[in-house]
Amino acid sequence: MPWIGKFLAAVVVGLGIGTLVPPEPVAVPAVGTVSGLLVGSVAIGVGGGLYLWIRRSTGGCGCGGSCG
Repeated sequence: MPWIGKFLAAVVVGLGIGTLVPPEPVAVPAVGTVSGLLVGSVAIGVGGGLYLWIRRSTGGCGCGGSCG
């Protein structure tokens, strides 16, 4: 079921882009208020990394979940 991981990666990237659009400060637990540009950039990086990791680790799987 690599499509679930890819979907979650897309959600993280989408949230990152949504945070970049209005670059207002964002409250992050345990850190405090952080620039929206920083939070959006980190989210896009994490989502992109997650997508690439899932893509590499499930290289033989098709869209239907048939691995082989």
